[in-house]
Amino acid sequence: MALRLRLARTAAEWTQEELGLALGFGESGARQQVGHLEAGGIPAAWIRLRDLVRLLPITADGLLRSDTEAHIGTAIFQARQTTGTTQAELGRLLGLGGAAGRQTVGKYEAGKVPSAWLRLRTASIALDVSADYLLGDGVRLPRRHVLPTTADGAA
Repeated sequence: MALRLRLARTAAEWTQEELGLALGFGESGARQQVGHLEAGGIPAAWIRLRDLVRLLPITADGLLRSDTEAHIGTAIFQARQTTGTTQAELGRLLGLGGAAGRQTVGKYEAGKVPSAWLRLRTASIALDVSADYLLGDGVRLPRRHVLPTTADGAA
């Protein structure tokens, strides 16, 4: 993930500071925060999102395309329902045991998603790459080429 972020940033001709400011890190630490991400300091929330989209019939772009956290929650709920998986089962698959897993998935479905997910969406838009690419899945396609798909897979 770290290498893909750096490659996308340099291809888009952004400095670490510019990207850090776009991600809302603030002037004093923008460059250092992006440097940390590019050095492998990937937020655990990004890894959990990657795992979530690998388990459910949805892409990171499909999930983060929603313009509000509530819509992201609805998309997670609908994808989970499609698989017939309970919140507890999905939580366990994400490495969260017992009630903590069910509660975490419940929070996501209620639209209480980690702010790191929203930063990932901002980074993918700013760098013109898909969120799936940044998470380590898929090929490097500019976001404008990532077409939303319907339930039957048609573009």
